[in-house]
Amino acid sequence: MAGITDRPFLIDSASPAVKIAAIDYAKETGLEKRIIYNSISVETKEDEFLALKRNGIEAGILLTYTKDLMRSRAREEMVEILAPKMEEAGITKILVDTFVMDVPCLTPSNKATLEIKSHTGLPCGTAAHNAISTWNG
Repeated sequence: MAGITDRPFLIDSASPAVKIAAIDYAKETGLEKRIIYNSISVETKEDEFLALKRNGIEAGILLTYTKDLMRSRAREEMVEILAPKMEEAGITKILVDTFVMDVPCLTPSNKATLEIKSHTGLPCGTAAHNAISTWNG
């Protein structure tokens, strides 16, 4: 696959061990500069940060996940907590995902997107389709 395009690609898994193995392999094969690590959240453990630094990963998604779903400021606080940790791990290209869990979350997520972009300049977005996927039509 890597020979077909020179575009970046995401590394993602529910398992941190799988993601770490993937970025280790990417480094071995010279692909580490093309990785976008998906994602860093409040649940990310130290071994992931160490692996990111060790492998020279420069781009990652900061997931502003919080249990405080209805407050946009809670998402902003996640950026304040996680962005410095990502930078310390060598991630200089941070993309922010203000996460949507369900329809009521759309408003605080979108408000956080605007506020985070305004305050930090970081690229921000959200997967609003996640709200629709929760519908039981």
